[in-house]
Amino acid sequence: FENSTTALAVAWPVGAAARAELGAARFEDRIEQNQSPDFLRTSRDSVDAQVDWRLSPRHVLGAGGMLSDEQASTESYGERMHSDTRQLNLFVQDRIEAGAQRALLALGYTDHETAGDAVTWNLEYGYTLAAGTLLYGLAGTGFRAPDATDRYGFGGNPDLEPEQSRNLEVGVRHRFAGRHTVSLSAFRNDIDDLIEFVTLSYDPFDGENRNVQQARIEGIEASYEYGHGPWRGRLE
Repeated sequence: FENSTTALAVAWPVGAAARAELGAARFEDRIEQNQSPDFLRTSRDSVDAQVDWRLSPRHVLGAGGMLSDEQASTESYGERMHSDTRQLNLFVQDRIEAGAQRALLALGYTDHETAGDAVTWNLEYGYTLAAGTLLYGLAGTGFRAPDATDRYGFGGNPDLEPEQSRNLEVGVRHRFAGRHTVSLSAFRNDIDDLIEFVTLSYDPFDGENRNVQQARIEGIEASYEYGHGPWRGRLE
């Protein structure tokens, strides 16, 4: 396999209280089988734009969108296919801080050419204690359409449904002397139609991607960060 990404972004101020950003990117992915002539070649071009308005020093409203076009060519067991899929993402978000409190509310809309459309949301809230400790919680929903690799790559299944998820997380983060930061969080993700490779026999290579009707992922994460001057380190 071989993949590459090229991206260009530019940002500039708009008046005294706004900032705009415009970007373009191209992603290329090539997968070839050594033991057969099967292959998958994918290219994805995208453009995105975002504008942030600073309504006050501690209140920022943002909006943006991304348009992408994915083209995939594949040969599997002598059968060739080509697909051209477009996707549009739009979002608006509101970030505000008031004293020790901070909050973020975001709404998103996805329109996928083959997987349909969906509305998603995210809500985050944090409270900073006097000792420099941040307590936070977040909840949200997600939508992921199957990409060309899921549909036409190894174990590909063109009939896959998109994933839809509901996410919860709570955590605590503490900073020591401005250089050391430790974090601890617990999370739960409930996913409908999780895309997963399913084996069909005792041979681990005999299988295909399928939707798992319901799945739940739970866990605890801990991390340590160090930052001083130009140096940064992170351990999870």
